[in-house]
Amino acid sequence: MNNLYNEAFLYSWKDFLTEASEETSAGVLLYKNVDDQTYVYLVHAGGWWNQGSPHAWGIPKGHLEKGESLKGAAAREFREEVGLEVPGELAFDLGTIKTASGKKVQAYAAEGDLPEGHIPKSNIATKVIKGKEYTFPEVDDGQWFNLEDAYNTINRRQQLFLDNLKSKLDPLTEAAQNRKAIFMAGGPGSGKGTLLKRVGAYDSNFKVVNVDDIFEPLLKAKAAELKLPEEELMNLDHPERDIRSQQGKLFVQAQRETKEKLRELIGLNADIIIDGTGGAFNQIKKSKGMLEDLGYDVAMMFVDVDLPTTLDRNEKRLKLGGRKVKPERVEKSWASVHKHKGSYDQLFGDNFFLYDGSDDRPETEDDRVKALFQDFIK
Repeated sequence: MNNLYNEAFLYSWKDFLTEASEETSAGVLLYKNVDDQTYVYLVHAGGWWNQGSPHAWGIPKGHLEKGESLKGAAAREFREEVGLEVPGELAFDLGTIKTASGKKVQAYAAEGDLPEGHIPKSNIATKVIKGKEYTFPEVDDGQWFNLEDAYNTINRRQQLFLDNLKSKLDPLTEAAQNRKAIFMAGGPGSGKGTLLKRVGAYDSNFKVVNVDDIFEPLLKAKAAELKLPEEELMNLDHPERDIRSQQGKLFVQAQRETKEKLRELIGLNADIIIDGTGGAFNQIKKSKGMLEDLGYDVAMMFVDVDLPTTLDRNEKRLKLGGRKVKPERVEKSWASVHKHKGSYDQLFGDNFFLYDGSDDRPETEDDRVKALFQDFIK
């Protein structure tokens, strides 16, 4: 399959580690354990426009002030919105999300309890709607929820915080401590899917995450719906604007569904293979760090194929019914991947597995990389 779009999915999934900026907020997810069940404390956003909204609950959070650290801002916002100091240490990072407006929210988990019957005493805020100024409490309620109820109540974008909390609090069995994640890297047509078959990945416990697995069926289904030949929707350089618009909408849908799949697999402590091209080095570096924070041992399998072979394979794939991609785009993707090969070697160290994917590779190459893969997953 062609993974030209994969980084767009995977690494919008995470600006996992982000530097503080004026566009960044920070907050605290307070939790406690009662009778072997985890509860989290959520607050309800004030203002009449939030009344009756099923997802107006969230963590206490707010913008950083000048010169303030993320943890400092998280603790201050908890105090301002709840009316009490955080009753525990900000023990671990729950990751970063983006709000609908594009702002980033960093969350930290803290274990502790609040006085029984405590009512939040938050700051007063103002908001102008259609020229009229309204004054309202930033928070008008606060309650404890078990994780299931919280998931159905919290702002949808903040559900990731609950997933990460659950992952952190799950009993760290030997299997959970040794979860594995592998990034695939290599230009389009390099043979990453074929390599996964050769090393036995599809016969292992690994779950492969690839946005193309969702995107391509969506393209074919849309072609059938519009009564168009499949190749019309499979041509990513189609001259008609309406067709390209349909492709863009379907890719956004594929991104969303693939993110949900990845989040679900992480929540299940699954071993995962993230099949992309590897063209976005900084994003892969951040994602690697996030996965390691969640307890994953992370590796990369880099499929090394020269440009002429890559172009030839993509031409052959087109004849077999694959997506049509201009050679210029294939060449650009190939270059963006291979310029990072040395950096990936340094980043992953002993967990960087370089595979000669050329047609004239040594007969021993497949067995060599298969042995590295099998040793890594033990």
